[in-house]
Amino acid sequence: MSKEQGRFLISDDGESYLPVAKVTNVTPLKKTREAKSDNDLDNTRDGWNHYRGGLKDGGTVSITIKYRNDDPNHQKLNAHFDDPEPKHYACQYPDEGKTEIQYKGLITEVDTPMPEPDGIHFLRTFTLQIDGEPKEGKWSDS
Repeated sequence: MSKEQGRFLISDDGESYLPVAKVTNVTPLKKTREAKSDNDLDNTRDGWNHYRGGLKDGGTVSITIKYRNDDPNHQKLNAHFDDPEPKHYACQYPDEGKTEIQYKGLITEVDTPMPEPDGIHFLRTFTLQIDGEPKEGKWSDS
């Protein structure tokens, strides 16, 4: 993503989301799954390892926003970094399908804000570890 490609939202309850920032870049999350060995004496005779699916992981997502140090919503994101409990977040994309991905997560990285040429905004990246299953849906204009 590039050039204000969406909105970043937070929620206290996972139901009602508040837009907190314009997104300038997203490193998409990549879900993964453990591969557990399923070898025993019967199925190793063919000379190959065998696997079963294990636990799934929602992955991580990095979101770069237009950041202002005096914005209370941005300060809330900074406070989430210090909180050990996962929080509710969503990212809305400006695609024709109005894709929205909601997830619980922990902010695991916060970079140093980098100034933009306008002298007003900074860019700041927050990296989140997804807690549980991310939910993909559609956002509405209301």
